[in-house]
Amino acid sequence: MKLGSVLSWLVLLSIIISSRTLRAESPPKSANELIARNYQARGGYKAIKAIRSLRMIGTLEDSGQKMQFRVEKMRPNFLRVTWTMNGMSGGEGYDDASWELASNGKVTRTQGTPSNATRHAAEFDDFFVDYMERKIQVRFLGMQRLDRQDLYGLQATLPDGFSKCFYFDPITFLVVATRVQAPVHARGPDRDLVAFAEDYRRVQNVLFPFSGKEEDLKSGKVMSRSQWDRIEVNAHFDPSYFLPPAQ
Repeated sequence: MKLGSVLSWLVLLSIIISSRTLRAESPPKSANELIARNYQARGGYKAIKAIRSLRMIGTLEDSGQKMQFRVEKMRPNFLRVTWTMNGMSGGEGYDDASWELASNGKVTRTQGTPSNATRHAAEFDDFFVDYMERKIQVRFLGMQRLDRQDLYGLQATLPDGFSKCFYFDPITFLVVATRVQAPVHARGPDRDLVAFAEDYRRVQNVLFPFSGKEEDLKSGKVMSRSQWDRIEVNAHFDPSYFLPPAQ
C-alpha cells in the first residue's frame, strides 16, 4: 500500500471515529447545554467574546442582481453596511438609531419595521449569547425537521417581541440555519424566511460561516445568496465611523 493511500485511510478513519464519538455523546436536554456546545464548537466562549469588531467583505446576489457588499460591526451594537452595484452605492447603519443611505445620497432616519430590522441586525452576538444579561428569552425546541434535516432548535425572543429560531447541526453544534417571520427587506407582508449558513472557516480561533442563502420556506424560492471573500476581526473603529454620511 502506498504512503499516500495509508495517510488517506488514516484521515478517513479519524473522521469516522470523531463522528461516532460526537454521536455517542448524550444529546443536549436544555437550552444552556445546547448553547455551551455551540460555544465550544466555534472556538470557546472567551475567544468569541474577545472579538470586538468585524469587517466582512464579499458579494450579495439579490433578485438576480449581484452587488459588492461590506458589513462592519463593533460591540455593543454598532453597524455599518455599504453596497455598490452598476456604479450606484448605498447602505444603512445603526449608531444607537437606525439610518439608511439611498443611492441618490439621501440619508433617512428610518422608523417602524425597517428601523427595527436594522437594530436587530446590529446586535453583535447571536441572540442566545449571554441571553440572560440581555434579557432575551430562549426556549429549547429539541430536535426539529428543517429542509429534510434533523436539527436542534432554539427560539430566542428579544424584549421587543421579535423572535428568531436557531437550528444547530446535531454533530458539529454549529448554527446551520435561522428562521424568522419577517417581510423581505423589512417591507411588505411577513414571510417565513430561512437563512442557511455554510462553509465555516476559522478566523482568529473562531469559526464563521463564509457563505449562505435565504429562502422563502413556503415557496422554496431563494431570495438571496451571500459569499464573504474576507472576514477580519478586531479592526479599530471609532464610534463616529458608524454615523450616517454627512449631507
